[in-house]
Amino acid sequence: MSVYLSACARANPAFNKEVFVDFIAAQIKTLSFLAYIIRIYQDSINVHSAQMVKGMLGLLMMCPQEVAHLRKELLIAARHILATDLRNSTTFFLLLPFL
Repeated sequence: MSVYLSACARANPAFNKEVFVDFIAAQIKTLSFLAYIIRIYQDSINVHSAQMVKGMLGLLMMCPQEVAHLRKELLIAARHILATDLRNSTTFFLLLPFL
């Protein structure tokens, strides 16, 4: 889902924080949409559960601290997604130490 940026990349003069925040916001909006349709396509989602959990954690780590409303929206979407059978996947439990 998201690409991890180093502190060095963010310090680059060519780095545009506004564009980066818009990019993260688009990914969070997509995840929010997926949270509402996940119950319909749960079998398809379970196949890609490892990538989804890693993507959600990646978004949480990459989301700038100054954009609190995006972090809140991400946590709400994660709550809806983890209310499904995805919370029982072993991938989620393996990544709990990162939380």
